[in-house]
Amino acid sequence: MKKGLLLSMTVLLVASMVIVACSPKPEPAATPAKVVDVVVGTQRDVTGPVAAVVTATWNAFDWYLKWLQQNDPIPGVNVKIVWEDTAYSADRYLPAYKNFKQAGAVLMIHTSSTATSLLGELNREDKIPAICRGLGYLNGFFPTDIKGKGPSYLFFDDPPYADSFATGAMYFMKQWKDGGYKGKPKAVFTGWDAPYPKGPIAMATPYLREQGFEMLTPEIYAPTTPDLSSQCQKLKNAGANLIMSNVTEKFFSLLLKDAQRAGMNVGIGPDKVTIIGGSETQNATVLNMAGAAAEGCWSISSLPNFDRDDLKGIKITKDLQTQNLGKIDPSPNYLMGVAYAHLVWGVVRKTADKYGRENITSDNIYKTLTELKNYDMMGLHPSFTYGPYERRPIKKYFIHAVNGGKWTTLTPNYVDLIWLIPNSEEAGLPGYKVTPEK
Repeated sequence: MKKGLLLSMTVLLVASMVIVACSPKPEPAATPAKVVDVVVGTQRDVTGPVAAVVTATWNAFDWYLKWLQQNDPIPGVNVKIVWEDTAYSADRYLPAYKNFKQAGAVLMIHTSSTATSLLGELNREDKIPAICRGLGYLNGFFPTDIKGKGPSYLFFDDPPYADSFATGAMYFMKQWKDGGYKGKPKAVFTGWDAPYPKGPIAMATPYLREQGFEMLTPEIYAPTTPDLSSQCQKLKNAGANLIMSNVTEKFFSLLLKDAQRAGMNVGIGPDKVTIIGGSETQNATVLNMAGAAAEGCWSISSLPNFDRDDLKGIKITKDLQTQNLGKIDPSPNYLMGVAYAHLVWGVVRKTADKYGRENITSDNIYKTLTELKNYDMMGLHPSFTYGPYERRPIKKYFIHAVNGGKWTTLTPNYVDLIWLIPNSEEAGLPGYKVTPEK
């Protein structure tokens, strides 16, 4: 009996060993996926003459990007921002560009016409795409020698300045004609001596002349000018009916106040003047600095008013301001920052989805941008669409006006933007052909 029991135990032991040996081995614990850094280089003029504009822009950009990293992450991807204070200085843009390139940037952001005019050809040569605000650099939209050098690598967040000011001027012309006024209204550009304020002049001037305006000689001044009284007196003596100024809030406020001191009457008519600013002027700072002199001025922009709480982008911006500032600051410069972050995030996500997170290269970022169609900008801009050669993302704009001490939307909805193209344009893009003035 003892022998039988021993034999049974031996059989059971051997069987157990066989079962254990033949059982499937447990899978090893999954190794966490490697997180890929996607480097984006940002030129930030947080000191210098446009600091008031871009500081708000970059604050909003950083706030929203941080929120996106935490609340809407791209699996396995970390968007790494590198930046330098370029101080709106031509001497700083190139070194910063080289540093970003060395850091492995697959995408860059430039926020001035000076930067884009200096770096646009480098972006094209190095094949590093850039999202841009420097709308005064016409060659970024319509590059020369496409056959030899390829398309532009700059992707703008708005059309050229000439398009927006031509659109505002033609809206003025409609009011002029509807008012029954005869003769040609006199129009003029003014701004400090830099690519940004002078950006609309070369293309918009010949177009507006063809459309029935008498174009006066531009009033260009030094960026250190303490006041614009002499310029405004000259414009009054010349009988200007429309003054267009693509400047920051400081110089726009000076223009409004000195036009009032010169005795200019605001309105539309032979003895009146309408003053139009660009997208940087539609903010509370102009109201505070210019006071009553701001009444009746216009601003042209693709950005909505801050009272549009029905728009997702406005709500996000206000929430970010409340969390980080403790108050609401109704400045469009914050909207631009949120829009940049939204665009960057969407492009990186689309590139990761199509090519894989290990292949988020400058080449694939570029392809994603050229294929972007009707990309929802959360109401901060009309939806964006680029193309193999198209760098103008939208064809809709707002015209805002100060009424009763507040910015209001003069046009009930977007107006169709006038697209101007130089007669040297090589890719067959749509638009009204213009021979730019020297």
